[in-house]
Amino acid sequence: MANSLFGANTSDELEKFGTVEKIVTQLKSFLPPSATLAAGSYEELLKDIKWIKQHVIREEQVFVNPRQEHIYYLLEHANGKERKQKLGVKDEFYQDCGASAARKWRNRIAFILRQDTCGDERTQRAFHRLQEMYAEMTQLEFDDPLLDQPDALSCEGGCDNAK
Repeated sequence: MANSLFGANTSDELEKFGTVEKIVTQLKSFLPPSATLAAGSYEELLKDIKWIKQHVIREEQVFVNPRQEHIYYLLEHANGKERKQKLGVKDEFYQDCGASAARKWRNRIAFILRQDTCGDERTQRAFHRLQEMYAEMTQLEFDDPLLDQPDALSCEGGCDNAK
């Protein structure tokens, strides 16, 4: 019943779910114990429901397809650590010998995004963000050996990707 509360767009639709007090009680289950909800009318409840949908329930968002999910995590998800987890970023991608694995990761997500065929603005921005993340992973520092030197390809130090 609470999930259908979030689909209500008018006061009349909210009235079908019961009194203001009953709806407030249901909505409090989505909030931390320290939060207060003091709506006195259905109009105020609509504002609270909108806020809860934007700030609380967003974490439980159901995506229409993997492309939309990846676009969301690339562009909108605020928690960087969780974003990396959801996108499948591994620590090895940032190591000197992780460039191959990072490239495979980038190519897999680029295929999901299909920015070449889905040219909408959000997809283009998500693809650009993906490229930025990949560049961060594979960036060489000034003290790092150049890739065309044999020592740089040896992956000494026990990297799992060494071939």
